[in-house]
Amino acid sequence: MKKKSLFLIITSSILGLGVILILIGLAFGGKIYSFSIGRNTKVSTKSVSHELPAVSLSDTKDIQSLDFDLSANSIEIKTGNEFSVQGGRLSENTVENGVWTIKSYYSDYFYNFEIFGLNLPIPRFRSNKKDYEKLTITLPQNIKLQDVSIEAAAAELNINLLDCETFDLEVSAGDASVQSLFANTADISVSAGQLDVEQYQIAESADIECSVGDLTFGKKRYAKENVCSNLDVTCSLGDADIYGKLTGNTSIECSLGDTTLYLAGGQKNYSVNHSSSSLGDVTYNIEHGASSGSDEVYGTLDVDCTMGNIDVYYLGN
Repeated sequence: MKKKSLFLIITSSILGLGVILILIGLAFGGKIYSFSIGRNTKVSTKSVSHELPAVSLSDTKDIQSLDFDLSANSIEIKTGNEFSVQGGRLSENTVENGVWTIKSYYSDYFYNFEIFGLNLPIPRFRSNKKDYEKLTITLPQNIKLQDVSIEAAAAELNINLLDCETFDLEVSAGDASVQSLFANTADISVSAGQLDVEQYQIAESADIECSVGDLTFGKKRYAKENVCSNLDVTCSLGDADIYGKLTGNTSIECSLGDTTLYLAGGQKNYSVNHSSSSLGDVTYNIEHGASSGSDEVYGTLDVDCTMGNIDVYYLGN
């Protein structure tokens, strides 16, 4: 015990002496090139304006597409009377060629403290912390957009309603929820995060990739109204739950995660084109009291399971 205490005293003394020598060296004009404090030099050090003076906020013709890169924040995208953005700290807020671009980086909310090769994030402190932390983006009601691209990292994202031609969403190390989504095509990626989509209508195709995160695409109460055509799902280590009517060709590939399909309709409404499992399990279940009601084939299923589990439930019509 005495030896351990003596060892701690010696190491603490050496560490303290080292810090003192560093401070003395800095006082005499020395430099430590591995030591820095500040924001990422790739982005502006100033927060840009939340105003959009170059566009008519009430005229939806000025903005046709969205390109949002959002990090380290609580973010809400909702519908209202006109285009607007409030709260948060922005590195970019521009409209060019009909594309509204908003960028709010991780470094906008944290100082990057680097010492001896270690990066330590230190939060920025603001007097009005509530308004600073939450970013609210408003879109006009009943607007139909062309291309919507959203990247959310280390953020909490809530989307009320989106109606667009193409939808591209990437969630990493954060949580995202979408109440209603209408699109021709959708490309969704979830890594080390969680995504919940309640209602959807995807007319042409959808690609969903779930790495280490959890995905819920649809809710059971909306399963018979949700429709997705040509769905392609890849699930690695995450869990994915899909609720809806799947038309066209549906492909499900599950590695180590669990994927569950809750399909509107019965067994005869879907043709199983391919079903295989290596070390995992693929099961088909009919919910009690469920009936197809028709012989119409909604689509085909291709199911491939490696070491995970795939469960298919037929909910009936």
